[in-house]
Amino acid sequence: MERIEVNLATGQTTTHTDFFPAPPTPLTEDEARALLPALTPRQLCMMLPVIGLSEATIEGLISAIPGDDEKLRADIEWRKATSFRRNHPLVLSLSAALQFEPSELDTIWLYASTI
Repeated sequence: MERIEVNLATGQTTTHTDFFPAPPTPLTEDEARALLPALTPRQLCMMLPVIGLSEATIEGLISAIPGDDEKLRADIEWRKATSFRRNHPLVLSLSAALQFEPSELDTIWLYASTI
């Protein structure tokens, strides 16, 4: 879009093409996922049976993580976190182990945010 400026004294016109800012650059999928709402542990656990899973399933996946330090950190994160972000490494790791496509997890995540 452009803006035309007219000098009334001289009749000279000036065209400005920078009158309106350029449209924002679309977000990448990762940037959009980072903006999804955080889930509480309650929301996450309430969602599990809806998709055919249980807390025991998640705990089993965590116990199968190789490396004692990694497993311990994942267990602490699962049991003690006050919120979960869609792009958190534990969420990404568990969703990969469950073979969720990123778009499937996005849908699940958005639904869980309404619980």
